[in-house]
Amino acid sequence: MRSFTLLALFLTIGISSSLAFGLSGNELLQQLKSYSKRSGLSDEGLLNAGRAYGYIGGVYDSVSSTIKIPQDVTYSQIVAIVQKYLKDNPGMLHRKAHVLVKEAITRAFPEEE
Repeated sequence: MRSFTLLALFLTIGISSSLAFGLSGNELLQQLKSYSKRSGLSDEGLLNAGRAYGYIGGVYDSVSSTIKIPQDVTYSQIVAIVQKYLKDNPGMLHRKAHVLVKEAITRAFPEEE
């Protein structure tokens, strides 16, 4: 019930576009650390995981029409791709998160020539 309440609160409050595009790679990676935990999430960890997953999903939806991504790719796979990209590129974490998410996705699914 507590998880449902947090989810409802998050969906009610949402995340504004100005806040979303102001997020840094460092902040996104911190939220993803919560996502990667499989059990024992605190309320804050659960909320961070939901924010990160939703943020990545939103950026993915905004770029998916311009990038050829196989139809069987899931949001969980996209989240894993972005998380790996952020972990593998710590020198870029000061950049805007939406830019890093788009870069991670475009590098994972390069344009075929």
